[in-house]
Amino acid sequence: MKLLNLRRCVLLMTMAVGAQSYAQLKVADTGIVGVGTTNPNNSYNLTLGPNRLGMIHYNYGHAFRAGHSTTGAIVASSNDRIDFWYNSLVNYNVVKVQYVIDESDSSSKENIVPLRGGMDKLLQLKTYEYDFVDEVDQPDRKKSYGFLAQELNEVLPDLTDTSHGIMGIKTTQLIPFLVDGTQELYYENQEQSALIDSLVRKVADLENDLYGGDPILDVSKLFQNEPNPFKENTVIRYELPADYTSAYIMLFNMSGAYIDQFEVSGIGEGALTIDGNTLEAGMYLYTLIVDDKEVDTKRLILQQ
Repeated sequence: MKLLNLRRCVLLMTMAVGAQSYAQLKVADTGIVGVGTTNPNNSYNLTLGPNRLGMIHYNYGHAFRAGHSTTGAIVASSNDRIDFWYNSLVNYNVVKVQYVIDESDSSSKENIVPLRGGMDKLLQLKTYEYDFVDEVDQPDRKKSYGFLAQELNEVLPDLTDTSHGIMGIKTTQLIPFLVDGTQELYYENQEQSALIDSLVRKVADLENDLYGGDPILDVSKLFQNEPNPFKENTVIRYELPADYTSAYIMLFNMSGAYIDQFEVSGIGEGALTIDGNTLEAGMYLYTLIVDDKEVDTKRLILQQ
């Protein structure tokens, strides 16, 4: 008798728990699941009821959606975006990750053309330091730095985005403009440096004509390497006087750091071959030195 009563108690407890669980957990015939609701949404594999203060949706159209039903916070994957949003003064939440990988495979792109005019765009932008409204009263707040999206929109409208009533910036897409602008400055600087060198040589020639030149410098000559730019080998031609003690060609990078030195000899015209495989791609300076006197300096360009 005692064993029969115990079994009845277990059965009643199981039925009670089952009835209560049914109100909290519903598995439909289609396989969709509801937690905290007996009426799961047919659009989602899993639905959390409103008394759970949240919802998780998963289906083919939205690979993943999770949110808080009473505040509007949502993490979602749809056709074009994922938003980390909190419906209050805080607006977008802070997202911290180790790194972000942008899709950049050439196979996923079309209408590919070189970017030009990066510096022109950059010069139109204004930069600021500021505090976010929700951080003003925080004693340990740190300054933020960046742009005003409304101003950036006037210069580069493709780099701005509006969601939840405020404007944001596609910050990483500013990088190509920074790179292009830097390259513009680099090559402009090289042209100006070449012009300065040319003017210096002209001044030296004028001084020689006026005051008499050095026999070594008058006879010695350095010519532009050929081909230039080059990928494998290039030839530097030069001319040496009949009477000198030592002559060599020195190679420097564009920062002025010494790279290598090549001894040259003979009288009259000679040639030196530079092996491109011994150097990294870039621009270099080469100088002819005769009896410790700088005859001339020119540039060579090694391509990838």
